[in-house]
Amino acid sequence: MQLTKVSRIMKPITLSLGMAATLPVYSAVDNYSGIYSTITDKVMFDSMKQADSENLMTYISKLRFRSFYERWEKDSRFLSSVNDIVDHDAFKAIVAMGEDAVPFILEEISSNPSTLVWALNYIYHRKVSNNPNTTIPEACKLWARELSR
Repeated sequence: MQLTKVSRIMKPITLSLGMAATLPVYSAVDNYSGIYSTITDKVMFDSMKQADSENLMTYISKLRFRSFYERWEKDSRFLSSVNDIVDHDAFKAIVAMGEDAVPFILEEISSNPSTLVWALNYIYHRKVSNNPNTTIPEACKLWARELSR
């Protein structure tokens, strides 16, 4: 009789714990405040996991690059003037990041060739090709090949 009562009580608790165990959880103690925190939001969990797996400065650079890139892409998407595209504040910010931005630029232009490749011209103070007929996709491939050596 006693075991029946316990099993009825334990069954809901066991199910709850089993479901909770399947959620992604990031838990840590803050070194400064000593506060223990747990994050169950999947997006935040993935961000924290990525931050833990990467060098912190690389992660911060990636966040800065993504912020600049998304703003520049949104604002310059329909621009046809080269000057307007490269004079955009976010494009200039990417160039100002210098070689810290290069891996992120390469990652982006490898999957989505765009005028972002021009940032490499400014960072390295040269063009990848002297051929005036070089297309954007060709320039992206040339820079990727040259910088992967």
